[in-house]
Amino acid sequence: MDALLALLGGGDRRMVRGVADVVRSVRTNMSLLSALVDGLTNPDPKVRMRCADALEKLTIDDAAPLQAHRAALLRLAETTTQQELRWHLCQILPRLRLTAAQRARAAALAVRWQADPGRIVRTFALQALADLASQDVTLRPIALAALRGAETTGTPAMRARARKILKDWSTDQP
Repeated sequence: MDALLALLGGGDRRMVRGVADVVRSVRTNMSLLSALVDGLTNPDPKVRMRCADALEKLTIDDAAPLQAHRAALLRLAETTTQQELRWHLCQILPRLRLTAAQRARAAALAVRWQADPGRIVRTFALQALADLASQDVTLRPIALAALRGAETTGTPAMRARARKILKDWSTDQP
């Protein structure tokens, strides 16, 4: 397990060092998944960031293996200040089967992260809020307000994302 996390250390924050190898290893041996989740609280911020990146990549097609960790991921999302963890958790959390209460907690985080100093965090939080609202209609008014706000006052990426989501939502209506 330590060897797995050792692959993710070193270099600088712009490097995805070891992530592809770790993703392959975990796909081959899912018992390593817990070590990757534990790595989200590693003392080294680069290891934490790369663990989150690997988990995000692992959950693109199937988040089911991460279900057992959803409560821990939500707790981490509520406490982390690291921007890389936040933006990856924005991608991961909506992929999980969350209870209504957990979806509400995740949505509250996405709303709170609209004020994050990191532009990437704000953009991914906007998408997370929309994804959560697509799963739970009670969250739609909150998401619509955030999307409409981002459409006018967001960064260029947020404005583009908001326009795309709103367009997609308008074509979903009967």
